[in-house]
Amino acid sequence: TGGKIADEITNFDNSSKYFLGSLIAYDKNVKIFSGLDSKFLHEKGTVSASTTKNLAKNAKNIFNSDLGLAITGVAGNKAIEKHESGTLFLSITDGEKFLNKEMIISGDRIQIKNRAVFLAFALINEFMLKNDWYKMTIHKKITVDSNHLYLFPLADFAGGGYLMIDAGPNSDQAFDKLN
Repeated sequence: TGGKIADEITNFDNSSKYFLGSLIAYDKNVKIFSGLDSKFLHEKGTVSASTTKNLAKNAKNIFNSDLGLAITGVAGNKAIEKHESGTLFLSITDGEKFLNKEMIISGDRIQIKNRAVFLAFALINEFMLKNDWYKMTIHKKITVDSNHLYLFPLADFAGGGYLMIDAGPNSDQAFDKLN
């Protein structure tokens, strides 16, 4: 996404209290710098489920964070490593458990990147809900590519923090009921 996930997270005051950083690993050499082996990348590809899973694990370790999130994919109109435009691989880990998703979405480059950000936050939400990492009160509504997300402060996650949740097709009415 070229840093769009980090950009969305840091659009809020005090984001440094819950966001440690990000690594934009577009180039193969940056993926190697992040800890992936060049032989591994040659065998698995720079855009793949296993590469994304390892990038998430490495992100968690590099930043010594509670969670590591990674995404690889194709947003342009040319196929990469036989993956068509719109192919996405997402992975999140707490170091022990992983949640991985693979999908193909439609749109132009900007739409794919915006939708990838939305899907990354949905993945964070799914992982945290499955692993019982939540206690929330609504804080703010965000719109990404006409999809509505809600920002919740997390009382018991890394000394604070925020979680974004998709409220579904009736999100405006849901938001009004929550306020």
